[in-house]
Amino acid sequence: MKKFLWFVFILVFVPLGRASAGDEFLRAMKDEMARSKKELRLAGNPDPYYIVYRIKIIHTPFVVKANMGSLYRTETNSRPVVNSGVLLSSGNEKQDSFGVEGNHWFTKRDVGQSYAALRHSLWELTNEAYLTASDLYARKEAYRRRKAAGKTNVDFIPGEQSVYTEEPPQLPALDKEQLQDFAKALSAKGKNLRDVYDFYVELSPEQAERYFLNNLGGQVRYGWAAVTATWKALFRTQTGYNLQLERQVIFDASSDWQPRLEKAIDEFIVHLQKMQSAQTAEAYIGPVLLMPAAAAQMWERTFVKNMIEFSPLVASDGTETSGGSFKDKIGLRVVSAEVDVYDKPFLREYNGWRLKGFTIRDDEGVTPKELTLIKDGYLREIPTSSRPFKKGIQSNGHGRSLQEFPRETLTNMVVVPHHPLSQEALESRLLEMCRAQELAYCYIIHDLSEDILERDMMERIYTSDGHKEPVMGLEIETTFSPRLLRDIRAAGDESSVLNTKQNISIVTPALLLEEMELVPTDKKPERPPLVPKP
Repeated sequence: MKKFLWFVFILVFVPLGRASAGDEFLRAMKDEMARSKKELRLAGNPDPYYIVYRIKIIHTPFVVKANMGSLYRTETNSRPVVNSGVLLSSGNEKQDSFGVEGNHWFTKRDVGQSYAALRHSLWELTNEAYLTASDLYARKEAYRRRKAAGKTNVDFIPGEQSVYTEEPPQLPALDKEQLQDFAKALSAKGKNLRDVYDFYVELSPEQAERYFLNNLGGQVRYGWAAVTATWKALFRTQTGYNLQLERQVIFDASSDWQPRLEKAIDEFIVHLQKMQSAQTAEAYIGPVLLMPAAAAQMWERTFVKNMIEFSPLVASDGTETSGGSFKDKIGLRVVSAEVDVYDKPFLREYNGWRLKGFTIRDDEGVTPKELTLIKDGYLREIPTSSRPFKKGIQSNGHGRSLQEFPRETLTNMVVVPHHPLSQEALESRLLEMCRAQELAYCYIIHDLSEDILERDMMERIYTSDGHKEPVMGLEIETTFSPRLLRDIRAAGDESSVLNTKQNISIVTPALLLEEMELVPTDKKPERPPLVPKP
C-alpha cells in the first residue's frame, strides 16, 4: 500500500490564563492525531505515514506604545490564531519522491481554549490540508513519471525521535503603569531634537509555550519569557534627506533590561544626531570596517543564504529549484582564516538578548547537533534535515520552518575570531591598510540595509590624524557574493545579535574587510516642511 508524508503545523496564540490549558492542548493533539492516522482516507490516494502537530501559546498581557513623550496606545494581544501546513510525499519511509513547492499554511481564527474547540480546529484544518496535499501528490507523481523514471529519490528519512519537557519560565510581574511611564520617558528623549518628526517606542512583554507532537514518538514542550523593545525615529538631515532609523532588541524578561534599553536609546540618539549632520560623500574603493550590525547583515547576505534549503523542490513549472550553493563545497576554503563559525542551537540568549534561533528539537522532531560550520576558513559541516539532497545524508536536526514545510537552515550562527581586537586596534589596522594604499581616508560602516530610507550613515576616518566625520548618500556597489567572506582581515572583541526574519540569530563582532566599492546614491534631497514642527 502506498503512503504519503504530510505535516500539519498549528500555531495558536492564546492567553495562558489557566494551568490546565497546556494539558488540554496536548490531549487534543494526541487524540486527533490518532483519529487521523486511523480514519483519514481518500479513494485513490495513499495513506498518511507521518503527521506533525505544533502548537504555540503566547500570552502578551499588554503592548505599550509611546511617541514624542505621549502615550498613544496600550493594547492586549490575546486573540487566538491557528495556522497549519501540509507536506505530501509518495512512496514509503525507504523510498519517496521529490519534494514539491506549493504547500502553504491554513489559517483559522478565534480558536477556543477548550479540548472540544481545539479538537474541532485540528480536525477542520487537517481535512483542508489533506485535500490540498492530495493535489500536490498527483503533481509529484506526474513529475516523477516524466523526469525521474527508474531513479531512486528518497524524499524523507525520519531522524531519531525523543521526548523533551521543561516547565516554561513565568513572565515576571510587570506594572503596566510603570512601563507606560517608562515608554513615555524614553520617547520624550526625541521630543526636542532638531528635525526629528517622530520618536516612537514600543514595549511588548510576552510569555510563550511551544508544543510539538508527531506519530513517531517525538514530543516537546518548552517556553520563554521576553520583552521586545522597538524604537524608531523619522527625521531630516541637513543635506535634505528624510530618513527612518529603527532598532529592535528582544530581552530575556528575567534580565535587568530597562537600564540596558535606556543606554541603547541614548546611544541611538547620539548616532541619529551624527546622521543629521552628515555630509554627502564621493565614490570610494578600499578597505572598510563593518561594525557588528553591518557585519551581521553581510553574513546574512553572503553566508546564510548559501547555507540553507539544500534539498531540491519541484516548482510549479516542472523545474527543480534549490537554495544554498555551499552544499558542494565541504572541505573547501570559503571564509577567511581569521574567524571560525559555529551553529549553536541550544543558546537561548546572548548577553541578555533572546536568540530566536534557539532550537531544542527541530520541526521534524530531531535533536539538533552543534555544528562547526567554518574552521580555519574551511567549510566543515552544513545543516541537514530529514530530506536528503544526496545519498548517505542524514538529519542533524536542522529542519526548521516558518510558513512552509521544514527545510535545511541554521539556528544560532556564532562568529568567533582567532585574534579579537579592540575597537581602537581595529581602527588602527584600518588606517594602516588605507595608508598602504595612499588613501586620504577610509570608511566605517554601521548598516548595510538594502532600503535607502532605512540605511544608516557611514563614518569617514582620515589617515592623517584619525579624526572622523559622518557622511551619507553612499550605496554598496560591491556584489554580496561568498567571495567577500575571504576578504576578512581582522575581527573585533565585542559582538552583537541580529535576529533575522527567518528566525536565524547571527552573533558576530565587527569585521575589517580588504575592499568594498561605494558609489553615490541617486536619491534626491526632498523639500523641507513649509512650517517647522511645533
